[in-house]
Order: sequence, then C-alpha cells, then structure tokens
Amino acid sequence: MKTLETLRPKEILMARARELERIVRSRDLAIEPVADPLDEIQQAADRELAIETADRASAKLAEIRIALDRLADGSYGICSDCDDDIAPNRLRAVPWASRCIRCQERFEDRGEVEEADFDDMPVRRKGLQDAA
Repeated sequence: MKTLETLRPKEILMARARELERIVRSRDLAIEPVADPLDEIQQAADRELAIETADRASAKLAEIRIALDRLADGSYGICSDCDDDIAPNRLRAVPWASRCIRCQERFEDRGEVEEADFDDMPVRRKGLQDAA
C-alpha cells in the first residue's frame, strides 16, 4: 500500500489503541470489605465485569499493535493465511483485520480463538466450547 493509503488506517488504529489503553489502565479491581452479603455479591460481579472488560481491551489492543506493525512493514491489507488482498471495505470496518473475510470465516468455523501473547504475536487455541 502507498503511504497516503496507510495514513488513514494508521490514524484510526492509533486512536483506538489510545482508547483501549485508557480502559486497561483505568480498571478498578480493589477488593474492599463490605458488611452486607448482597453488596459483596454485587462488588464481586462488578469486579468480574471489570476484569473481563480489561481482558477484552488488552486482546484488542494487541491486535491493533500487530496491525500497526503490518502497516510499518508493508504487509497491512494482505491476508495472513492466503496472502490475498483484504477487501478495502473489510479494512474500513475492521482496520485491525489480519485475514480476508473468506479465511476469517474458515478460521471461525474451526472454532478457534486468536489471542495475543505478551510479545503481541498471534497464538491460536481451541474455542471455549472445547474447554468445558
């Protein structure tokens, strides 16, 4: 892709990354003692929701960082599975997409979930339905 074509996705990805970084940093997971058992249950539910939100934000942030790396190395917009171009409409809708729609559908049909490890490299594991 040309430099002018990568400018807009980069701005979108950077803005989304800043938003997700704020979410990850702002998580309040303090455990405070409460006298009322119902308040304790509510506090535990709120804490679990905050953890899930931070986990999702961290995973999405890792995907965005990988997309920014692809922009930098010139592989942005190329499917990581089949090496075909990713449709511009897909990239406008999901700027961090690493697969064309066909490969993404196949990936999801296999029941896999893509996560990023601490080095922001994609790691694949079987879906949660297999863990139960």
